[in-house]
Amino acid sequence: MNKTPDYWRAIESTYGMKAASCTWDKYLGGEKTRLSRHIRPTGRLVNMYPCPNEFGCGFDHEIRIWRETDIAAVPVDDEYDRCRVYKLKHEDIVEYEMDADSVLRETFRLLDIRPGELRPTDFFETYAIGTSSRKKGTAMQVYLTIPEERKQFCQAATGLLAVGETPFVFMSLTPKFMDTVAMEGLARHKCPFLIMEDMVAVGDHGELALMCGMDDALRSQYAPDEAPSPENVFRLDGAAWTMSYADETVHLPDTKGFRYISLLLAEAGRQWSVEALLAAAGNGAAVTVESVSVVQGADLRVGNSWGGHAGPVIDEQAKRQYRARLQKIEEEMEDAGFVHDDDRLASLAKEREVLQREIFAAVGSQGKTRMGANEAEKASDAVSKAIRRATDLIGAEHPRLARHLRDAIKRGYSLSYEPESPVLWHTN
Repeated sequence: MNKTPDYWRAIESTYGMKAASCTWDKYLGGEKTRLSRHIRPTGRLVNMYPCPNEFGCGFDHEIRIWRETDIAAVPVDDEYDRCRVYKLKHEDIVEYEMDADSVLRETFRLLDIRPGELRPTDFFETYAIGTSSRKKGTAMQVYLTIPEERKQFCQAATGLLAVGETPFVFMSLTPKFMDTVAMEGLARHKCPFLIMEDMVAVGDHGELALMCGMDDALRSQYAPDEAPSPENVFRLDGAAWTMSYADETVHLPDTKGFRYISLLLAEAGRQWSVEALLAAAGNGAAVTVESVSVVQGADLRVGNSWGGHAGPVIDEQAKRQYRARLQKIEEEMEDAGFVHDDDRLASLAKEREVLQREIFAAVGSQGKTRMGANEAEKASDAVSKAIRRATDLIGAEHPRLARHLRDAIKRGYSLSYEPESPVLWHTN
């Protein structure tokens, strides 16, 4: 199947456009047959309409509706004397849009870009669409830009170079808006630039066909000694995890265990408490604190979370004592301030700080009482099981990575990633 540049130019020039059917006919031209199945009504009516007379004023007319059957395109004020009013039908002013995203998602599937969703970036019509699933070498983030002018192409490329992790793949539908400055920047950072019309062709009935896969397209942009070296990736891209290790890349749906593993890989050698790992993974504070406090004669004791008792680290009675003592301190500080007793104020402030620190240690930033030994053990077991299940899932798709994780991840009350030799991971 041959290249079909007009097809991709039609999508690029109309991306995000909402217009009457006559405007779509003009923009799509010879591609109307292949793209018409993706055109759909928005449920609205247009408020402006191109001049119906090809020899008329050439400017948009304003739509006026008096009754269901009494619709007209009226010249705007500046052009009123140069053109005339045209009678229209209801179907003439129905607004349409193209479901271009469905076309693009099918293209991403052909190119094996995962997850293949259009996630907006901070730059005009520029999207993070996923990771290239290469058989060999680096799995790179892929960005697609659909600009309306050269300046937007340049801003997207240079902006991503400034804030993104390089190298990445930068794509556009056509070469129309390629910018010299942007291309030099991409080349300097070894970021490949790929063009959709060079990679995917379209049949007479709109069916898509792959002309050049990602591996071949990327290989063509690197000299043999410039090919990016393999890297290790364990990163959440949308709803799926990209995992690259030992020149092999797989994609798996999100699970809690993958989140725990990602945190461990990000800081090799760090000893994580179960509580810290749960909190960092977004599961909230959990189970660990070790503190005992006796403040001003009030026996406010906080148990050892890894010690011999089960149940809360701080019980309700202790919490009531804390609150009562804090309130009393506030009252005494107010009295000391009234009589300018600075020494007393300093002493009370110090006591309040100690007490607040004890409360935070026992209760946490979310205001939830932390639990004792039994709950800590349950949490530790749950995290270990989640990591084990996640490793088993990986093993079904990438046995070598699973073996590495089983050997290097230490589980228990304290968790860590300790490979025999240093391994650099790209994570979230």
